[in-house]
Amino acid sequence: MTDLAIELSALDQTRGLAGLKVLLRDTALTRLVRPDSDTEDTELRIPPGPLGGWFAENWWRLRWECRPPTGFTSEWREAHDMAAIGAGYAWPSVAFWGEGQRITIFAKADPPGVMGPVRFLQSALAFIPAASFESAVDSLFDAVGTMLDGEDIAAFRALINALHDERNDVEISAWRRLEAINGFDPDDAPEELISSLLRLSERFSANDVEEAAAAYPGIGSAETLTKLVDDVSTKRFTSVNFDDAINRVGRIVPGDPREPWHMAEIAASRLRGGLGAGALLNRRFADLIAVDPNVFRSSSATGRVLPYGIRLSGSPTDQRVLLRARWSQDRRFELMRALGDAIWSYVSPLGPISRAGTARQKFQRAFAATMLCPLEELADYLGCVDPSDEDIAAAARHFHVSERVVRSVLVNKHLMDRNRLEIPEIVAPAGTPIEEIADAA
Repeated sequence: MTDLAIELSALDQTRGLAGLKVLLRDTALTRLVRPDSDTEDTELRIPPGPLGGWFAENWWRLRWECRPPTGFTSEWREAHDMAAIGAGYAWPSVAFWGEGQRITIFAKADPPGVMGPVRFLQSALAFIPAASFESAVDSLFDAVGTMLDGEDIAAFRALINALHDERNDVEISAWRRLEAINGFDPDDAPEELISSLLRLSERFSANDVEEAAAAYPGIGSAETLTKLVDDVSTKRFTSVNFDDAINRVGRIVPGDPREPWHMAEIAASRLRGGLGAGALLNRRFADLIAVDPNVFRSSSATGRVLPYGIRLSGSPTDQRVLLRARWSQDRRFELMRALGDAIWSYVSPLGPISRAGTARQKFQRAFAATMLCPLEELADYLGCVDPSDEDIAAAARHFHVSERVVRSVLVNKHLMDRNRLEIPEIVAPAGTPIEEIADAA
């Protein structure tokens, strides 16, 4: 069974339409019903040219651009949601976006009672390897290429050949990735922006700089990263030593096919095994990362006006973290995320700590939650299957985390209804439960 297939059936020469079926493993995301029929179908009739052209023109952004940290925009949807293909036809609302080496696929069914040319019936949220996405789209390009003729086939082949050349050129590919991560179409980004990010990649690493761009995409991403690095290199930082913790955990490979939350739980389990049971109080936490416990105190002197925090590395024993959080429990969580990032990246030179939806940021958040509020100990402390708001507040005080962390742990482990996770991170499409995307690993 393939992870993703975008299948075209035989072309109707008279109408210029082909059958389209989008399959996520064994689920048809094109499942639909027509106004004049009660019978469900899994295939719709569409012109192949606009379909192939949309995937080709938006390939870099589909593959590399994450969901925006500040929420979906109409411009973002045009490059990521198949419903934007248009050309006078109804298309399913199936969106794709990149998370590094995996792709998120999100499908939204049409609301009941709303009927257009067709009504799409399938909702889904899934993650597939990026290689599976690339393979499915390449197969689609091949199929479209057999269905066009005349000037259309010449233009389409020129578009696909140019894309193929870009993907196989190391320098152009690096440029295009940074354009896409920052939310720009090919050749639309300011040249100085991409040049600055490439220079920063030489100083740090391409992966780290791309992660920073995803944290604050757009025209100011290079300037912001430079400022953060300067701040953490000079005055506004917390000095920590992650060497012992990293050695206890060992290597966690980012290319591991398991979900980020699963790898985070493995890493936290290895590390917590040597720390003993119970809440990780400030003294034990401070000893773990060789820091003054006073750093956990609430502080008005923070970097919270900045778009994200960072970890800057000279070596495992020489780590500097720029904290944005003001309150004690949030500062603990942010420092634990910085440790998680050092474990994920095996002490890469630079580690953004942000609201971005990349796999790396999800690993950080899951690692921090598991380290500071382990599920088993949380369940034992609560002693019930349906905790009240007062129970949750008490647990947050006990583990010295925010109430949102307690709610997230309970919800993600199916011990509490999702409608009680009240603080969204992004704005989802209308009618979509925000938690399905904000907390999905």
